[in-house]
Amino acid sequence: EVAKESYCAIALARAAPSLAMGCCASESTPTSSRQHGFGVRGDYSDSGEYAPMRLLDKSSAIESKMTTHGTLIWFVLPAFVLACTFSRWRPVTPTCERGFGDWTFIPVGIFIVHGLWAESSTWFAVKATLTRPEHVVMRQLGVFRRRAWFVLLGIIQSLDFYTDIAFPFIAQSCGDVITDEWVTSWRQVPIIGRVVTAVMIRLRFWGFALVLVSLNIVIGWVFTFTSHRAPKGQLVSAADSEEAPRPSFEDFFLWAGLSRLSMLPSVASLCEAMADQRRYSYDKDKDTKVSTESRARVVFGHLRSEQVKELAVSDHKLLKRVENAAASHFFHILVGKVFVGNVLSMWVQATFFALSFKKSGREAKIKVIISMSLSGITAVVWTFQILRRTPSRWSASMVCVILFYLVWAALKVWNAYKCPDHIWNLVEGCVELSETA
Repeated sequence: EVAKESYCAIALARAAPSLAMGCCASESTPTSSRQHGFGVRGDYSDSGEYAPMRLLDKSSAIESKMTTHGTLIWFVLPAFVLACTFSRWRPVTPTCERGFGDWTFIPVGIFIVHGLWAESSTWFAVKATLTRPEHVVMRQLGVFRRRAWFVLLGIIQSLDFYTDIAFPFIAQSCGDVITDEWVTSWRQVPIIGRVVTAVMIRLRFWGFALVLVSLNIVIGWVFTFTSHRAPKGQLVSAADSEEAPRPSFEDFFLWAGLSRLSMLPSVASLCEAMADQRRYSYDKDKDTKVSTESRARVVFGHLRSEQVKELAVSDHKLLKRVENAAASHFFHILVGKVFVGNVLSMWVQATFFALSFKKSGREAKIKVIISMSLSGITAVVWTFQILRRTPSRWSASMVCVILFYLVWAALKVWNAYKCPDHIWNLVEGCVELSETA
């Protein structure tokens, strides 16, 4: 017990409070102290008896809130856009001159208000599963302080998603001239130009945009209906186990994935930070005395640094599992959400901005630029957040690809004002349609 307390003190001194939290909350700690501080939180009943929180019930409630708002985002909002598209009421019908209808922002505002309610209730529900030391750690890491900024980012994401799914129908309203000019610009591209041209003649520009939007929606559908079926990690009822029930890193990554799909980035940030802290765990099978002596022996050259790491009392197997889960979690977000959902959408809208420059009205141009800006902000924030959390070769490579497409889209918009025919590509620069027609 004395050695264990020393280990906790060392962990705190080394700025690993969650590691100290894990060893102090282990089974050597008295049950009463676990329940009333270091263990799972609970409440007092009307009779005055203290009862630990049932985390299985809490987990189901958290996932239910996320799934409800996710259903509104990924099912109801696309259905609303379709209804507006085929509606005969002009204020809500998308047109090439003015973009999506201004009146549609009233229902979208209701979706955003529901999102704020879902964020608040889910935030406090997840926060209630944390122990007191975990609250301190999250506060020291600045997770609580950044909540307001992430709530604002959630609003931006919701608006961006609405403008993205409405975009293909705006492109459709501009007619076939958009497709004709797009095909003309692709004919100048070597190697792949002919193949792309043949596909786009049949698919049309608005059809290509609709395919990208549909792919983004399908990804949301799949994750919304499959994520909550994942195993519940270590969430067990207090009545079935003597251990204080605590959410595992798997549970927090599950909640983080659901909250990102539900466009609740503040909750996702909290869950990802807690999942990351689960890597600091005390291995009860290792000897703290041997671990302490090994650090002294490596100074005199009796042991290699690799051997010292193996003798450390932290759980290396759990550390590896957390790192692998984090890499998988952030990879799916970077590819499925950021690249497909934001970056490609922004690139297609930049292409449309150039192709429809002569035909679209000033209001439509402003709305497309706003939509691209929302996509760009979301992509940049999530890209660098993920790069900071998982600094690896694959994440750095994806960041380079994402930044390339963002710069490419920005150059398309910039050169739409500079080129005579408003179209620009990477191969030929400004495209002159009169010569290539």
